[in-house]
Formats: sequence, structure tokens, C-alpha cells
Amino acid sequence: MHAFLMKSYCFPKSVFTKRLQILLLLLCLFLLAPCLPLPAQELNCKVTINAQQVQTLERQVFQEMENAFTQFLNNRRWTQDNFTPNERIQCNLLITMREAAGIGTFKANVQVQILRPVYGTTYNTQLFNFLDQYWEFDYAIGQQMDFNDNQFINNLTAMLGYYAYLIIGLDYDSFSKMGGTPFFEKALIITNFSGQARASGWTAFENNKNNNRYWMMENIMNSQLAPIRESNYIYHRQVLDQFTESPEKSRDLIIKILKDLSKVIILRPGAVFLNTFFDTKGVEMVNLLKEGTPEQRSEAAQLLSTLDPPKTEQYMKLVNP
Repeated sequence: MHAFLMKSYCFPKSVFTKRLQILLLLLCLFLLAPCLPLPAQELNCKVTINAQQVQTLERQVFQEMENAFTQFLNNRRWTQDNFTPNERIQCNLLITMREAAGIGTFKANVQVQILRPVYGTTYNTQLFNFLDQYWEFDYAIGQQMDFNDNQFINNLTAMLGYYAYLIIGLDYDSFSKMGGTPFFEKALIITNFSGQARASGWTAFENNKNNNRYWMMENIMNSQLAPIRESNYIYHRQVLDQFTESPEKSRDLIIKILKDLSKVIILRPGAVFLNTFFDTKGVEMVNLLKEGTPEQRSEAAQLLSTLDPPKTEQYMKLVNP
């Protein structure tokens, strides 16, 4: 009887071997799991708060604010894409507090910067550099950073969410032509519901200027200004990423970009997105063109001076070093 039971319930050798192999594979995966790269959030944003201009005894609130803003941007999942830690988008929010307008109410200027690695080099180029002068928000120590993509909860998280999507969109645009559109659409939704809430920096007619968050998103989504986004892609993917291999071709492409943007400035002189492009890229273009032919340098100097008059002196150094 015992022999029969043993014979009936013993596994064939092949089955036992397969099960052993599966167990060994699972054990290896368990041991290696801590070493495998895990999907990370999209942003690696450094938030710096300068509150020297603000007179308040509650200095601790600014350190708490810095930590809360950093965690909000870096710990939240903004897309469905998987990022490894070294793929995270490098960015900076440099917040200069202007005043504490009341208990827990603040006004600030914010410099938004994005960095992008250049293929085959150790160089990180500045992708975007914009000064937002319309930050007004409430904050208290321990405040919950509540946010909804489709609903206005408060101006603080609306502004942070807007810039998260703007940063991701611009980064995607620099790697794929118009690749940032889904994220700009999310930023546009935030712009619209924040404008309806009458929060500062979100409407078209504010302080008689066209340099706030509303106008930045209007420019980005405006089909007439699409050449700016297309130039952003060409400049980063076909000029910078390939400059070490094809410097002359890359310089010719810079000239082409400037000619394309010359058509845009006729349609929309003073467009904030175009101004920001040259604030970010103008000096870098000069450095790339310094070793170009006399014809390239002369043409570029004229085009750059027309497109970005405030830096004419720097651009003319291409022809008069």
C-alpha cells in the first residue's frame, strides 16, 4: 500500500526539474530586485526660495515651503511614461519673495529654468529660462498641497502644476517634433480654469502686458507661432545633438531657424514665447557661430539683431569681435 501511494504521488523527474528551475529563477529575481532600475517620476526640480526682502518673524515657513514645493513637483507622477532616475528632467524654480501681503499671503517673482543634456557630450544646455512676475499665493506651515488637473483648488498648486506640464512639454518638444502637445494641453486646461477663478497671472488683459502665464500658453498653442516650437526641436535635436559630428551643417541650420523665426516676428512682434527663446538661446547661438564662415556670421548677426534687438551689441561681435 505504501509503495502504491509513493508511486502514484511522486512527480516525474522532468516536472521536478522544471519546478526547481522556476524556484531558482524567482529566487534570483528576488535577490536582484534592489539592483534593478525602477521607474521614476519625471521631474528633478530644485526649488530655491530667497526671502531676504520679506520682513517676518516666521522664517521657518520659507524652508517648509521650499520642501513642500520640491516634493509636490518631484514626487508626483505627471505622465504615463516611465523614466529612469538619470532620465528625469532637470529644472530649477528660483523664487524671490517680494512681500508678505498678509498673514500667509505672499507675492513673488519666479525664474523657471530647464536643462537638457546634449547627445554625446557632458554639456547641459538651458532649454528654457523665463521670469514669471505674477506669483501670488497663500501658504501656511503644514498645508496640504491639493491639486486636480481639471479643477481650480488654489493658485499655488495651479501654478506649480502648470509649470510641471510646461517643463515636460518643452522637454518632449526638444526630442520629438511637437512631442509636448499632450502636456501643453493639460497646462492650457489649468490656465483656463485659473483665469475663471480670477487669480493673478492667468488672464489676457492684466497690467497691459503680454508676458504672463496666459500669454506663454497662448503662444505655445497658437498655430501661427508653431515655427517657434519647430525651431526648438530642430535646434536641439539637429543642431546641438549633432554639432560635434557636423558643425558646418549645424551652423547652416541655425541660419535656417533664424529665417523661419523672422516670419513669426512679423505676425506677432513681442510674443513672449519668442522673446524667451532668444533670452535662453541667443548667447549660445553666438558661441556656436563664432567659428563659422564670414558669410554665416554676417547673416546670423543681422538676423539675430532684428529678432532680438536688446542684445544687438552681443550679436554684432560675430562680425566685429
